[in-house]
Amino acid sequence: MKKRFIWSAAVVTLGAVVAALSWGLWAMLATPQGIYSNNWSEADLIRNRFPHYLVDPSRVASAPYDVLLPWILAETKTRQAIVWACWFVALILVFVWSRRGRSANKHVQPTSRGAFCFMLDASGAGWLRCDVGLLRIT
Repeated sequence: MKKRFIWSAAVVTLGAVVAALSWGLWAMLATPQGIYSNNWSEADLIRNRFPHYLVDPSRVASAPYDVLLPWILAETKTRQAIVWACWFVALILVFVWSRRGRSANKHVQPTSRGAFCFMLDASGAGWLRCDVGLLRIT
């Protein structure tokens, strides 16, 4: 159980670190910049450069030209919170999965009877399979 949990937790943690460094820091690493119209505010620039954002740029700061840096920080913190919350949930699922795999057959008792299985073939005849062999039923 320990080995299964450790390897699974390591894979989940590695995936979370990769997601945090790529998607989680995207707003900070690829800041909205470039040539844009004089009629645009910084919120319009963010909406143009980042069509899919989590934090609405118009709700970050009160001044129209004081949005860029507070939005970058708020977006990065929000993305990091989502990544690490998903990591925590995945780690709990891995823990439950590793515990379940260990104790799944804990209460199974061996029986003295053999196992039987009835199957039909294409001709309609049935086969009864048991521990000792096959019996044909017509």
